[in-house]
Amino acid sequence: VGANGLGTTVTVYPNPVANHQLFMKFTNPVIGKFQVRLFNVLGQLVYTSGITLNSSNYLLLLDNSIMQGCYQLELSNENGETSMSKVIIQ
Repeated sequence: VGANGLGTTVTVYPNPVANHQLFMKFTNPVIGKFQVRLFNVLGQLVYTSGITLNSSNYLLLLDNSIMQGCYQLELSNENGETSMSKVIIQ
């Protein structure tokens, strides 16, 4: 699933996510501190993490406590720019 809003397109894969491993690929290398948030279908925040990016690829290891289902992944930078992607956790 591709999304943008950070000055680059973010591709999240695999989707559905397997083994709680989520890869993010950026069309342009991204450098800086970001906030990752995962929301369930009710809009409830179920996961949050601060990450530092310095390349065009990133592996996000999600908590095993996150149940199977559909989620909204939000990636935001320090300037408040946000990218949203729909992901399915298996």
